[in-house]
Amino acid sequence: MKFAALALLLASCGGGESITAPSTPTLSMEPAAWTFRYSLGMGEHPVAALNGGWQFDFPMQDGVHYLTTPMTADLRGKEIQVTAHIVGIDPVFAWPADACGSPARARVMVQRQGDDLRSASGRWWSDRPITLQVGATTIIAPVSPERWSNVDGKVGTADPQGFDDAMAHPGYVGLTFGGGCFFGHGVWLQSGTARMLVRDFSIQ
Repeated sequence: MKFAALALLLASCGGGESITAPSTPTLSMEPAAWTFRYSLGMGEHPVAALNGGWQFDFPMQDGVHYLTTPMTADLRGKEIQVTAHIVGIDPVFAWPADACGSPARARVMVQRQGDDLRSASGRWWSDRPITLQVGATTIIAPVSPERWSNVDGKVGTADPQGFDDAMAHPGYVGLTFGGGCFFGHGVWLQSGTARMLVRDFSIQ
């Protein structure tokens, strides 16, 4: 009886409760979990890369635009890490002409659940780009409002409600490809060859 009473006392004081650490969202690196969007001629998914991850070849015509996977866990306060490697022979990338001089890049993008592609706050891009050039790159993108911009180019600190809503209720996460002023208007090869391998796309 004494032991039963002690157990009851501990439970009533919280002694029987367990503490659960905050969960970390996980993403599959299986190629079938990732989908090309708005990317004519790219097929539906990338293919498996040797030693893990996935890969695809850049086409000679427009082009690679979005490559995403579903993600519905709260991303606020997290970091997104990407390790990518581009191999090829003298690749020269092309993208729709605009007034900006930035090179061809891939960027981490988060799209809010239910986004209709019209809302300025429906999609957000990290300020840590992957420049498309031969070699390996690892980027870490903190999910912090000053480090992300929306469709209109507004930083998260200028649209705090929109940023918070998108990161609290994401629908997709992934990479978009573009150059100059536009982060997702597509990239393709003007000459040469290039293959992108992504070994890691994770949330910390």
